[in-house]
Amino acid sequence: MQASRRRNDARPAKKPSSFRRLMDVVFFALWLGVTGMGGYFLGSTSLNDPNLPCPPSGGAASAPEAVSSSNQRTQVRTPSVSQCQQRHGHSSHISAATGSGPGSAILTQLKDSWTCSRARYSNGSQSSPLHVDMKGTKWQGIIQVEPDAFFDRYLQQYPGDMASTRPVIAFSHKKAKTLKDLEDCKVMDVAIIPDKPGVCIAVTETFHDVASYHMLHAQRDESTDELSLVSNHIAPRSMPSDASYGMARTLLLEYFKQNEPISKAMAQLKKKTMVVATLVDNESDIQLAENSIKSFLRLGGTKDQFFVIKRSDSISCKTLNAKCITVGKAANLGSSISDPFVSRNFLQAWLAFAAADAGASVLWQSPGTVWMKHPTELLGKMPKDLDTMFLFKGREDARAAPFHISTDLFYASSSDRAIHLLHEVMLHADLMIEWRSMDATASYRLSENNARYGTSTYLFPPHSALHTILMDHHSPTAIFEAATSPEHPQVIVFPRSEMDSEDIIKVMKESKLWLL
Repeated sequence: MQASRRRNDARPAKKPSSFRRLMDVVFFALWLGVTGMGGYFLGSTSLNDPNLPCPPSGGAASAPEAVSSSNQRTQVRTPSVSQCQQRHGHSSHISAATGSGPGSAILTQLKDSWTCSRARYSNGSQSSPLHVDMKGTKWQGIIQVEPDAFFDRYLQQYPGDMASTRPVIAFSHKKAKTLKDLEDCKVMDVAIIPDKPGVCIAVTETFHDVASYHMLHAQRDESTDELSLVSNHIAPRSMPSDASYGMARTLLLEYFKQNEPISKAMAQLKKKTMVVATLVDNESDIQLAENSIKSFLRLGGTKDQFFVIKRSDSISCKTLNAKCITVGKAANLGSSISDPFVSRNFLQAWLAFAAADAGASVLWQSPGTVWMKHPTELLGKMPKDLDTMFLFKGREDARAAPFHISTDLFYASSSDRAIHLLHEVMLHADLMIEWRSMDATASYRLSENNARYGTSTYLFPPHSALHTILMDHHSPTAIFEAATSPEHPQVIVFPRSEMDSEDIIKVMKESKLWLL
């Protein structure tokens, strides 16, 4: 056989005829034409068509789903920065964590960033099947889903400004042609394709929502100021020092000593109606609380719905038209804890845990909170049966990725998963001390609990519930302009977790939100 093969190889090659050469040229030209047309049509499905409109505000589109055929051209409407510039005259993504410029313009930026960051199909469909050969695989259906619809269904816990413009690919164990078909799937694998080249993220979804969703966050490209969906990193997070461990140990010892009386005190918050509560440390906090209560009552709230938790009998509640609870000895938190930041934030975490553990569902707020619409209007627009809801603080602190929450306004139900989360936040006092941030600590624990136990959460849209750090770092002028704009926020929150009450009062008066 080898000899025969060598003899054949040794024969001179036969020259092709002129007709054969002509046919080769014709077929090559046809091949170039077909591939060129294919490339043209593929390019026509660009995800960054500048002529496509920005989606209307208010969440996912309500257009009926439609299945695309294999030869249908499906464009994706991508709300890019340039489109929001055309619509409002400025960028849709706020720089770093805060805006700059007139307060009403910053408020519009915040709204745009919350509603213009995820692509939708321009033909009205939310999903379409991919026609590929699945023989020999475990999959029965593979579909591509618009990011806006997928996030709204499966990733609604993430900030609205988390950018995603590439179609999401879902691999289903049952035959699926639309996003609705996936609802009955016990298991599906999902590939979320970020905007950052070279990065691909796989997510596995199950009925109980235990998935590594905390590995996703939107990272900002400093050269273009664009957000891109990438895997989360823990580089900014440092381990607690021995001093932080020691102080946390002292705090937890006080918790074990005073747990029973605190639990009894917080059991008073268990009501059938909505309950708002705030912690006050001193007489300046009382003034802030009085200002907040006045804004609450003028919107139809009642004093039975508002609770003020004070740390000492020496703090008077006589001027407050609300329920007052004194927690007494718990205010000491150990003789060695002289840092007011540490003691206040730990006590806030403790009270929230104790209230939830006692069966109370509570909306906790900073005493420096001004209500412009009744809290039920804010909560009523949120998804139902959530474990927690939080104020969005902005993306300035990388340690708080991916949720970037604030503990100056949050709702905690009395569900088991909410209780466990609040307990975890309290037990991680060493991180709060080391990082000098309760918000970053709570964000970190929320990401872990959301991934491991399916703890559900939702972030209040920043244009509805406004953290004043987003107003050019608590600028009185910007805050006033936002408060008096036609589409003003429902609530404005001055963060007591990181500002002294005297400083808040000063900024409030300058921004004309002092009602007393």
